[in-house]
Amino acid sequence: NDVPVEGAVYGVYALEDIAGADGEILVEADSLADTVQTDAEGRGVFDADLPLGLYYVREIETAPGYLMDENEYPVDFTYKGQMTAVLTQEIGVKETPIIVEVSKTDITSGKELAGAKLEIIDKDGNVYAEWVTDGTPHQLNAIPEGDYRLRETYAPYGYKIANEVEFTVEETGEIQKVAMTDERVKGRIEIY
Repeated sequence: NDVPVEGAVYGVYALEDIAGADGEILVEADSLADTVQTDAEGRGVFDADLPLGLYYVREIETAPGYLMDENEYPVDFTYKGQMTAVLTQEIGVKETPIIVEVSKTDITSGKELAGAKLEIIDKDGNVYAEWVTDGTPHQLNAIPEGDYRLRETYAPYGYKIANEVEFTVEETGEIQKVAMTDERVKGRIEIY
């Protein structure tokens, strides 16, 4: 959804041994040369004084609620001529969020219900998210993996409040579905 991702940690690594003019190895192949964490704008700038050579960038630690990016992004910092004082390269990365879809339905008809107040509670008992259903499944993007509970705090008119639903969010690119159903309030009329 093109939202900037804060908190992902990336590293820059040497693709091959990088030697100085005297033949001494300055940076060994596959060694970590520098790290950076993305900021609120989703940007990170490596500020290392790297010797000329070939490098690659890869994610070391993912931001909460996102999948680990297994790609390696090549960076060419070889000599470009005496008129180039500083070499820079920008890399665009798309992070994949962990997505959970919550469905709130009538137990008999399976129809999505509007007007229920729902909240998701994390393992520490904190409210992670809350919303009022609108008759369509609700999606939560970038929810960190872990154990949660889905709780109904207000049921639509004519329905009973449902029991809590426990669920586990896994680190996967598939949309994970959580369902909660409401039973209608049943009454009885007696005529004397």
